[in-house]
Amino acid sequence: MTAPAVLVEDLHVAYGKTWALDGVDVAAAAGTTLGVLGHNGAGKTTLIRTLTTLVRPTIGRVEVEG
Repeated sequence: MTAPAVLVEDLHVAYGKTWALDGVDVAAAAGTTLGVLGHNGAGKTTLIRTLTTLVRPTIGRVEVEG
């Protein structure tokens, strides 16, 4: 089995005392199309910013393309 192109394990991101992400897990193979849905303030932008390395995870692991 090939490694996922995007791998997120137990991702937590905090801004001060506020947790924006709390235990997110994602695995996606190359060529997969994903959507990120959620209410206002659910952490969608924080997840994308973490995947693009604009935000560092407080806890957890993020790998894009290995």
